[in-house]
Amino acid sequence: MSAYFLLLNIKMNIIEKGLAFILMEICFWTGHIWSRTILRVGLLGFTYPIYNTLMIWSCDINDLYGFELWESPKKDTINEEKKD
Repeated sequence: MSAYFLLLNIKMNIIEKGLAFILMEICFWTGHIWSRTILRVGLLGFTYPIYNTLMIWSCDINDLYGFELWESPKKDTINEEKKD
């Protein structure tokens, strides 16, 4: 009986991770399209918090489940520019 519950738990984890990936992608691409709209239509600048929230949600889901949509910078260019 415990093997059945273990298999059921594994299936649920796969489904949960799959749904999280889909939600992360939806947040990312919706935010990306929204940012392009904001850039083209200057009057929509007040909607920046919508874009910001979508991208933060996407990044949080990415970190929580260990996906690789968002990558850390390979080089710390901000601190290098300050040294010059």
